Amino acid sequence: MSQQRRHNLYMESAADRIAELVHQDSPDEQPIYAEESQEVQSALGLLPTLQRQSLLLAFFDGLSHREVSERMGLPLGSVKTHIRSGLQKLKHLLAAFREPQEYS
Repeated sequence: MSQQRRHNLYMESAADRIAELVHQDSPDEQPIYAEESQEVQSALGLLPTLQRQSLLLAFFDGLSHREVSERMGLPLGSVKTHIRSGLQKLKHLLAAFREPQEYS
């Protein structure tokens, strides 16, 4: 499997996990994921607008990259870049939320 293919699969998996955390339907699951869901929502709020909008349309509204491109009025390549960059930034933001905090 090529490195690009592995990267794409990883990013898709990360996006699926983010979607699961934000959209918990079962009342039994909500307390378990409440903290993670809040972290994801906070991280999404820290993304640049175009990255956040692209991710929300693609992964939470279920639009294809082409549909996101049409909806946002942006070139397809730009949308793909915003999505990829947004997922990478989310990964780093979520890792930072989970790092132990130093207290002085």
